[in-house]
Amino acid sequence: MAGRGLKVLSVHITFHNYFYALDGGTTWLRGSDESGNNHIVMLVQHAHPQPSDSLDGIPGRVYWNGELVPIRSPREIDLLRFLRNARVAYLPTPEEQCGTPIELAPNALILGEDIRQLLHGRPEENLRSLLLQVVEFVESEQYVLFAQAVEQSADGERYDVYVVAEVSRRKEAIARLSGLMRIGVKAARDLLDQGLPVAKDMTALEVARLASQLHSAGLSVKVKPEYRWRIQ
Repeated sequence: MAGRGLKVLSVHITFHNYFYALDGGTTWLRGSDESGNNHIVMLVQHAHPQPSDSLDGIPGRVYWNGELVPIRSPREIDLLRFLRNARVAYLPTPEEQCGTPIELAPNALILGEDIRQLLHGRPEENLRSLLLQVVEFVESEQYVLFAQAVEQSADGERYDVYVVAEVSRRKEAIARLSGLMRIGVKAARDLLDQGLPVAKDMTALEVARLASQLHSAGLSVKVKPEYRWRIQ
């Protein structure tokens, strides 16, 4: 590697230990390469898109030695290839060797299945599993979608959402809107006929969720003011 950057050469990394925070799942993997250089991979929690005051990192993003890895970039491709070829050889931390309990993150969430597996699994199995989870999440479409949700959560604009329908599909749209919103046929008809919003003063995240439900019901959506994200 060029220093501790992301240009991957013919060296291998071996991960020795990990830390899993109870803030929604921020994961640190610590290891070293064949030259003895230490490295850290951090995947910030992706349970909720709002940033945490206690962690200097963008939710849902991956960092290599403290450096943010651009999404779907050559650096990301290099890092993922590097991680897929990594080895695992767990080494107890000094705290574990001394028998000192691991301190939980102060903003801990309720324990879930992922925590149960970590508590009951062998350390090397946990390390291998977490490494695989980091790779699979960063490779997934959900990684890109969550990054979009993080941007939306930081948007201070408020939006109104409208349902639009062609004349030939008006009756169908009224029926679907009535069922989805549970507002009755007359109310749904009035919304379409009068060009009224189905929801007002929504955050960008709320728009994304509502628009997804409307699209799933076969309804076309318009957002005002202009919404800069692609509606799924």
